[in-house]
Amino acid sequence: MLLAQGRAADLIGGKLSWSNVDSLKGNWLARLHDVRFMTVSTETHLARHIAAQLRFARDDWKNFPRADDGDTGLRRPNDSTNPTGKWALGYRAATQEQRQEQKAYRATVTADFPLTRFTQNQLIVGGDAKRSIDELWPRRFYLADAGGNILVNAATRTNAEASRTLSPVQWHSLDENLDDPIN
Repeated sequence: MLLAQGRAADLIGGKLSWSNVDSLKGNWLARLHDVRFMTVSTETHLARHIAAQLRFARDDWKNFPRADDGDTGLRRPNDSTNPTGKWALGYRAATQEQRQEQKAYRATVTADFPLTRFTQNQLIVGGDAKRSIDELWPRRFYLADAGGNILVNAATRTNAEASRTLSPVQWHSLDENLDDPIN
């Protein structure tokens, strides 16, 4: 919003621009895609006026977005929640995997019946079958001790995290620690 309104000159020495604003979160603002689509079709004439067609299609789509859970948004240097003392972003790292798969089968038979020299009748008989799978697997990061055991807080046993302690919000100032998003 500040950039759109022309009020971003004081951010990181005026280096914030439309060409680098989307890279503020570094590698955490990324998606890995795997999309595959296949279709097979065959058609044959069984007799002079009868044709058959078989089709198969498959669509397999996987999406691996890196999410940020608990995004603080951009915080000014003197904001009480910002421990860096600089313009910074805070977020809790998380990932998720989405998968969608579809398979479809179709069979049709077409019969053409001439009625007169200039007209004909066409009969089409067929069927479809479609199967779809949609899955979503969120992943979050939790604190662990030196032995690799997840830290558990028994007082929060009934929360959505099952007593596990979420990793804290990670703070990154805009002028460092983000894989050099701004040159």
